[in-house]
Amino acid sequence: MIHLILGSMKAGKSKMLLEEYARLSAENPDKSIVFVRSRRDKRDFITRDTSIDTSNIKLVNDREKPIDSDIILVDEAQFIEKPFIDFLLATRDKKTIIAAGLQSDVFGRMWGSISRLMAHSTKLTLLLAHCDVCGKENSALNHIGDGLVGDNYLVLCDECFKNKKGERMQIMENGDIYLSQLMPDPLIRQSFKSYVRGRANVPLKKIGNRVVINAESAHKVLEYAKKHPVLSYEIESPTKISLEILEKTFA
Repeated sequence: MIHLILGSMKAGKSKMLLEEYARLSAENPDKSIVFVRSRRDKRDFITRDTSIDTSNIKLVNDREKPIDSDIILVDEAQFIEKPFIDFLLATRDKKTIIAAGLQSDVFGRMWGSISRLMAHSTKLTLLLAHCDVCGKENSALNHIGDGLVGDNYLVLCDECFKNKKGERMQIMENGDIYLSQLMPDPLIRQSFKSYVRGRANVPLKKIGNRVVINAESAHKVLEYAKKHPVLSYEIESPTKISLEILEKTFA
């Protein structure tokens, strides 16, 4: 069976996944449980909730296939690569699978991996964050800010998002934009920086310890991307999403 947990950022998806881990561990002491995340996810934490003990969790990335595990928990399912999604679907009748992920990308489109899991899910849970501006509960579908913890990062209901739409990015006088404001999701941002520095070989300027980008750098990256399209297995990747954000912003 597949239980799919969807939601916006800051909605508590990973926390719910860990609560399911605790419940299943207590109810099934003899069964093997594994926690899976994308190989691109380099964060050293699973949830921001420090009250949850994650020290005993067996954590693997999506390049491994936990064939011997009875229960598989998947975090950030939108970034899981196709071969692992194939594995989950092929074994869903023999294993308990709980996957958590974003309900849509920055353009409001459903992720390919999410749509495939949803088509075969026997249970669906939708979580929405509270709006950081008006406080409306279970309403936030949008986000703005620089991706940092605190007031600089906001999740908003539709109404507050419309009101703040013009404030989403602070464009400096010289045309620079903080990359973290353009790409609040840390996985998308890190993937973009790796792509630019490692493949496109375009230098990124810093102000203090924060990366900025301008139209000149963006056009160099996009020109490289046109000549060197992302590989087929990267179509659902953070790299692909980051390039779409860049193109939409600097078109």
